[in-house]
Parts: sequence; C-alpha cells; structure tokens
Amino acid sequence: MSSHNIINNIKQQYPELSEQLDELDNTYNLILRKINHEFRNAVTLVYSSLQIIESSHPEVKDFKYWDSTKTDVRHMVDMVSEITSYNHCAMLKKEDVDIEKLLRSMLSSFSISPLFAHINYTFNNTCDNTVISGDPIKLRQAFINLVKNASESIDLNGSGNISVVLSSTDDILSITISDDGCGITDEQMKDILLPLVSYKKNGSGLGLPISKRIIESHNGSLSITSTPGTGTTITVNLKM
Repeated sequence: MSSHNIINNIKQQYPELSEQLDELDNTYNLILRKINHEFRNAVTLVYSSLQIIESSHPEVKDFKYWDSTKTDVRHMVDMVSEITSYNHCAMLKKEDVDIEKLLRSMLSSFSISPLFAHINYTFNNTCDNTVISGDPIKLRQAFINLVKNASESIDLNGSGNISVVLSSTDDILSITISDDGCGITDEQMKDILLPLVSYKKNGSGLGLPISKRIIESHNGSLSITSTPGTGTTITVNLKM
C-alpha cells in the first residue's frame, strides 16, 4: 500500500487528525518544492553557461571530456524537471475525461513516431462508458510514461507488439498495457516502482513512480506482472 493510501486510511479512522496530517503533508511538499526550485535554477544556469562557453569558444568541443560534461549536466536538468513533475503529481484539476479518446490519441502519436516504427500498437475497448472524473493532463502523462516504458523494452533490432485493452467491471475502469519486450526480473520487480530506481540506460527512475502517483491520486491502482524474456503487463484500475 502506498503512503498516499495509508494517510487516507488514517484520516478515515481518525478524522480528528485529518487537519494535522494535511498540514504536515503541505509543509513537506512545500519544502520539497523550494529545494527543487533552487537546485533547478542552479543546474539550468550551469548548463546555460556551458552553452555560452561553447558558442564563444568552439575549440572547447575538441576537449576530451566536453561532450560528456554537457551530457551529464543536461541529464541533471532533465532529472530536476522530472522530480518537479513527481512533486506535483497529486495536484489535480479534475474534469470529465474520456479515457478511450485519450488513449487512442496517445497511441496514434506513438504509432507514427520513427523511434517506435518497429512496434505494432493495438487498442481494444470492451465497455460502453469510458468517462471518469480526473485531470486529463496528468492522466495523459501517466499513460505516456507507461506506454513509453513498454516501447523501450522492445529490441530496436527486432519487432514487437503492444496492446492496450480497456474494460470495466461494476464501477471500475481497467486499462491493461501488455508488451512482448524483455520483461522484468523478480529482483527488479521489488523496487521498480520506487523513485530514482531505473534498470534502463540513462533512465531517470521517475517515469513509473510518476505514473503510479498520478493513478493513486485519482484513487486508482497500478500493478505490474512480468516474465523475463516474454513481456510485461501493467494494469491500471480507475473508479468511474
């Protein structure tokens, strides 16, 4: 159970603590945002300085470690941006969202991307109503992360398949994303959803945690099953 769900359970059991828990949570998030803001300003300034140096002195590109230094700093800038995104996952602006329309639009973008031309994307909807109350931007971000992870698990030198299936039971809308990629080992599965844990080259380790936090902020759930060498299935359940 996530910390978000644990806190909600405590609030339900002890309503008198609800206000204090909200205050602690807000203070914690404010501190994180301040730290992240200052760090982001610093690393962005460093990267800008590197760009100015290269523009003024093109010869620096011949230095042995110049490219790797720029790459490392750029990676830091991207990481800070993703951490910012992670910290804002639970801040929702809800409206009616048609999940089928959202998923079809997103998959269309993946299917025409040259990066994933070796992958066959399929979509199937087995339910009538696919509208929920949620934040369309955050939900799209969550599903983009999940499909991107699935796509990156498939060898560039081969071909692969990713299927997205939309179904419902009672008041629960289920989205399953299945791939026939490299899969996840039992050892990796233990911490694959923890922030800053990645088993991909140059991965930030925030894509899956961001998706998980967004889904849980919508009072939903995210689960993963996988077989190494065969593929992975991610199931997202959302209340309708």
